[in-house]
Amino acid sequence: RLAPLRVGIEIKIAAAHSVHFVHTRPRFMLITPLVYSLGETVSITGRLQAQDAVDGDITSSIRVLSSDIISSTEGVYNLTLQVINSLGDTAQVTLPVTIRAEADGDSAVKLRRYLVYVGLGDNFEPRNYIESVSAGSVSDVRIDSNVDTQSAGCYLVTYTVTSGGRSSSALMTVVVE
Repeated sequence: RLAPLRVGIEIKIAAAHSVHFVHTRPRFMLITPLVYSLGETVSITGRLQAQDAVDGDITSSIRVLSSDIISSTEGVYNLTLQVINSLGDTAQVTLPVTIRAEADGDSAVKLRRYLVYVGLGDNFEPRNYIESVSAGSVSDVRIDSNVDTQSAGCYLVTYTVTSGGRSSSALMTVVVE
């Protein structure tokens, strides 16, 4: 008659340990940069995902809250997105969308991630996110960043490399929370 004894042992083990569950809001993941050619239809399908600890993949729940994109004019525009999980937890992010005159292929600067979440007060070193540079070296990349890890919000980091008189840049969005 080991079953009752075994149940008692399991209860003691369970009582001796505590489980700490950290619940986080849903997170966006940018798979590829939001860079489009003039006149091209701007679509986030296949470029952006949303994940959640409760519901898993909630990409289909992403909603566009606002956009100032003019696909017929070069520039960097804002696209504000929101996603809500089944518990009502909401995440919102404003991402840069770049419209270029010509499809000149990938940027000479490739980043490890194009959307990064940083904890309030944590250290953030933008150079650590450079994966590769096809025109020059990592040390040739100029980084423009206004990220303030002491203030919650969305920030933009621009990585630029110039080679042969031609500049190429990549953009990263940093969410401090």
